[in-house]
Amino acid sequence: MVLPQALRKNAVLGKYIPETRPLTKFNPTTQRHETDLEELKGMVAKYKVVYLKPRWGMRSEGIIRVRQDNNGEFEYNFTKNFLDTDGENYITWASKEMFPFKTTTLKEVVEATRSIREGYPDYIIQQGIDIPKDSQMAELELRLLFQRGPSGPLSLIGWNEVQKKPWRDALIRKFGSKNGEVILLNLENSAKVISMEIQSKFGPNFAQMTVQMGIGSDGKPMLVEVNPKPGVGNTFEWYGAPEMTARSTFGLTKFLEKASGFSSDQTTPGIIEESSLKDGTTAQMREELNPFRLYQFAQKALGIDILTSQRSVYNLRSLEHIKENMASRARYLTLTSGGEVLGCIALLRPFVGMVRGTGDTTKILETKKRWEIGGVLVLPQMRGKGIAKKLFETAIKQLQTEGISEAMVRVTGTYDINKIGVPREESRGIERLVGKFNPRLIGYAVYSYGPCYVVKIPEKKT
Repeated sequence: MVLPQALRKNAVLGKYIPETRPLTKFNPTTQRHETDLEELKGMVAKYKVVYLKPRWGMRSEGIIRVRQDNNGEFEYNFTKNFLDTDGENYITWASKEMFPFKTTTLKEVVEATRSIREGYPDYIIQQGIDIPKDSQMAELELRLLFQRGPSGPLSLIGWNEVQKKPWRDALIRKFGSKNGEVILLNLENSAKVISMEIQSKFGPNFAQMTVQMGIGSDGKPMLVEVNPKPGVGNTFEWYGAPEMTARSTFGLTKFLEKASGFSSDQTTPGIIEESSLKDGTTAQMREELNPFRLYQFAQKALGIDILTSQRSVYNLRSLEHIKENMASRARYLTLTSGGEVLGCIALLRPFVGMVRGTGDTTKILETKKRWEIGGVLVLPQMRGKGIAKKLFETAIKQLQTEGISEAMVRVTGTYDINKIGVPREESRGIERLVGKFNPRLIGYAVYSYGPCYVVKIPEKKT
């Protein structure tokens, strides 16, 4: 998310905000975002070092660092996906060198990084900040987490003396005892003011955000990034205090419960149909409207305890998404019995998605705007009873009733790039169901590398 340019106009905050300009501009004739090379030339001439970032990026993807050297040539580096020894994805710079790649023109930089930017058509250029390194903490950048509790205002979470100590020590090593203390206080206060100003000027609906600050070589705090949907676990790992996650999760959940108007035990009325499971259990198919019932079910189905597991924080982003977009973005069908949700499937309303190409899997392509069937979850103890099958077939019937002719289905993969197109073991049943509806492979999931299909919805019989 990019707000800095608007904040630069603020008399109090302007001095903390790096200049930000658009790299791409939307062309209504071609219906595409096109690169403004002159804007890039102007920013590089002015600052020598700039960062190219997706306007609405995530997970540090697609960031490109560009510098003009003393000979007038251009050096660059970019972030990319890597696999660790456990086969897990992580994102970091393509090279440990700051600027390992070199060209003679900025046009060549733009061409060389085109594939890096394909997943995010809208890009910005941001003034580079000369952030010094510390012998123990790498670059002096800090993410401060702000969240809303039941009372409403954003407040700084988890920033106590234990978490401050390594940063205080690093700043003292770099700038001396007296200056280090002052810089730390300035860093904290400027982040607080930035969060308050964003909440005031850009809407009261931010449930949480991280404010990422960098300290320049002159000791001046500068805003690097504002992220309204942060991975909270990662933020606390950065603090060195993952145990803080449970408390932050609880406070944010309480705020969202109050803001949404739903209570966690509120049941959505109305039944689509009743049916029997393989073991004879009577179950009801419903369209669930309560995000908290869906959230609590997801915790159980994924085997995650919200109060003890750091991983559970990731799903808060899903909770916010459900709360904000329940009516306009998706429909959620659940199979329940005795008031308990046994399984759930999502019908995502038509949107343009992203997939990896079937030929060159490094390319991220836009899909046609269409409905998507996804998010199939079943309680572990209820698997093997035909619940996923009932949910999938009901989803097809719902689309059929609305006259929809086709829908997209993403089958979750193994998250191993060496097994692209192979479903994970838990998703093989879904792929078999997909096979009954004339599936057409259109690509692979960007992160899990699973197969993505378009299925045909049979016409409703008259």
